[in-house]
Parts: sequence; C-alpha cells; structure tokens
Amino acid sequence: MNKTVPAGAAVLLDFIRETEVGRKDRASYDVIYANRQNRLKQPLTTMSFGDIVGAQKSWSKSHGSSAAGAYQFMRATLIGLAKEIPSIEESDIFTPDLQDRLGFHLLKRRGYPAFVAGELSLIEFGKR
Repeated sequence: MNKTVPAGAAVLLDFIRETEVGRKDRASYDVIYANRQNRLKQPLTTMSFGDIVGAQKSWSKSHGSSAAGAYQFMRATLIGLAKEIPSIEESDIFTPDLQDRLGFHLLKRRGYPAFVAGELSLIEFGKR
C-alpha cells in the first residue's frame, strides 16, 4: 500500500480491492473487467496512465467494461482523477502505488476525512 495512505484508509482499500477483483495480492493491481487481463499485451502495472486511458476506449466493446486495476477504475473516472490531481501525468506508470493513491483520492472525494473526524456517519459514508 502506498505510504501516503493512512492505515485506516489502507484497510478499507484492501477490502474494496478484494471485493472488486476477488483477490488482494500483488496481481490484483493488474486485473481488468471479467479477469480478461490475459488478453492484454502487457500487465497494467507496466503501462502508462495515458496508455490505459487510451486503451479503455476499446475495452468496453471487447471486454464488456473499461474497468481496470485493483479498484476497477472506469475510463471516465481516470479522466476525472487526472483533472483533479495535477501531479498525475499521462506518462506515469500505473503502479500499485499510483492505484492506491487514486483509490484514496476517491475515498476522500466521498467524504473519508469527515467520516474519520466523526462528522459523517458510517451509513452516510457508505451511501456515498
């Protein structure tokens, strides 16, 4: 897990990763929708962020969805994250650390800081 992700968020991201892809080992970061990663020319974690976003255009037709990585990021979500996080560049490799940072950003987008501070109930955080 990326060291910038707080311990509590790391536990939650581990749960999400296992729920999304059915595993929580290192290979979980290379999974695409329906476990069709064996059809790719190379593992996701060796591809650039930009290459994945570009490839996702065709994945919906050929694989049934554009979902990619440990947290099954959809193409539109990755595009949105790139706009929200200025440090993300198309040339960044889609490593487990990058995927964890992106997953944590999505938790924050849904109110994780308010949940941890006790300002947002578990039920409300779950709904978000």
